[in-house]
Amino acid sequence: AGQASEARLRDLHEEKRKSEHKVAELTAAAQQHKNAAADATKAMKQLSFASSSAELQAANLLKERDGLVQQVQKLQASVEKATQDRNKAIRDQRAKTISNGIQQAVKLQVLAPRVSVTIGGNTTVEVEGAPGQERIREMMLREVLPRFVDVFTHVTDGDGAPVGV
Repeated sequence: AGQASEARLRDLHEEKRKSEHKVAELTAAAQQHKNAAADATKAMKQLSFASSSAELQAANLLKERDGLVQQVQKLQASVEKATQDRNKAIRDQRAKTISNGIQQAVKLQVLAPRVSVTIGGNTTVEVEGAPGQERIREMMLREVLPRFVDVFTHVTDGDGAPVGV
């Protein structure tokens, strides 16, 4: 019975040694899992901070973009207004040029009993004697004004003013 007890005791010691070894392995694995969990928690906090930071940056960029969009819209309105003003100035200048050209090109000279009409330095109509008002009117309608129809029927450049005057 003594030898059986000793064998049993040795078996128990061996089992204890294996159990202690297994406990040590499990403790080491638990510590590794605990460290991994701590690392994961730390990484999650960093990701959460980075995510919040990225969200804040995105919100700031959206505000900045909205401000730039408003600036572009204001600039586009300014360009459109400047273009309209420029086109109006061009039309006004052309109208003034046409008016000045007509004033300089037509000269009506009435010296009783003689009437002459000069266009662009060329005498186009001369009437001797004392024509009546109706005769002068007919002559203007028949011989002078038809020459100006061509001036006002030239092709335009799109803004309504004649080209080449």
